[in-house]
Amino acid sequence: MKRANLCWLAVVLGLAACGTVCAAGGPRTEPREGGPEPFLGEPRMEMQSLFEGERFPNVVVATDGTVVATWGAKSVRARRSEDGGKTWGPPVTIAEPGFHGGGVTVVETSGEILAFVQDKHPPAPTHLYRSRDHGKTWKEENLTIAEDANGNTPQMHMAEHGITLRHGEHKGRLLRPARVYGKNNGYNTAIFSDDGGKTWQSSKPFPMTGTGEGAVARRIKAARFPVIKTLDSFRWDWPQKINRLQVQDLFRLDFIKDHANVIFLGLVGLGKTHLATALGHAACQKRLSVRFATAIDVVNTLHAAQQNGTLKRELRSFTSPVLLILDELGYLPIDQRGADLLFQVISARYERGSIVLTTNKAFKHWPTIFNNDSTIASAVLDRLLHHAHTVVIEGQSFRMKDRIDA
Repeated sequence: MKRANLCWLAVVLGLAACGTVCAAGGPRTEPREGGPEPFLGEPRMEMQSLFEGERFPNVVVATDGTVVATWGAKSVRARRSEDGGKTWGPPVTIAEPGFHGGGVTVVETSGEILAFVQDKHPPAPTHLYRSRDHGKTWKEENLTIAEDANGNTPQMHMAEHGITLRHGEHKGRLLRPARVYGKNNGYNTAIFSDDGGKTWQSSKPFPMTGTGEGAVARRIKAARFPVIKTLDSFRWDWPQKINRLQVQDLFRLDFIKDHANVIFLGLVGLGKTHLATALGHAACQKRLSVRFATAIDVVNTLHAAQQNGTLKRELRSFTSPVLLILDELGYLPIDQRGADLLFQVISARYERGSIVLTTNKAFKHWPTIFNNDSTIASAVLDRLLHHAHTVVIEGQSFRMKDRIDA
């Protein structure tokens, strides 16, 4: 807790300086942005403890330059500093009991401050408290938040404090981040108010996985690629035979929309795993969920799950992603038990989710993969090839290139 307090106070002091500059120059009719002075000169950090225990600290700067720090999971309280964070007044109770509903919002057009308080951890009813004297006193008001396009009411817990728009057509609008909490389908969104915070409308929900680089990074991490490969780094000059136009067309990812499969067929060392990984990486760039695994890893993982009673959950890890990459099918034999488990994955994804598969075995030799069981081999091929793009790659192993040259 001590470290959390210190980190928080460092933020308080930095923002306090900005608030002091922004407030300089006496009363004004509308807010204006401050200058760069607080960010110039020698860096300095001062830390002091404002609260003990509980969680969810937040800080804002009122329009008169007062720094208002809030806190609380059992009751929501505030402390004020009128000298840029050097000294602080006693705690002011905003709501008791109460659960901090995200950062408080400064209404820059009026100078009022809004605090959202919830009954408990969300999802939970949300209450609005308003201060008209820069955080000295607070009074509860009626709160109306319209449902979003999905019929859900956003919550503010763990969301930042929001802003007042200063420019453009919607100047004066309050805008703040929010979140819809659900057991399996929570998502981020925003709410906005054009009447000073009395009523709020919900924005169109954000994509569930976000929209920026962070969302792509999370997809790539979740995919479990052994290494990152891209199409740009593929050596087109090495395979003796490969349909380059076919491969490049696959990177449009239309096969994923069609729930079709891609099979890279060829001997070892020709770039099958490289291209499969690159396709998965391209799908991650489109914010699509991907899972990479070798065929043997899938079999071993599911067998272990079957032994400890978690097979259903582990199956979902291979059936729920938009794209599953099955690498190295045919390199090691699979017994009857493993064939049955792998068939469950392929069958569950049939016409529901795409598979990118790499193999060194021609289709007529697939019974040898599955312990010479032609029935299971035929069933697997039937589901894979019904909607599939097969890329045949021929040549000598790139990994043996130096020995071949010698």
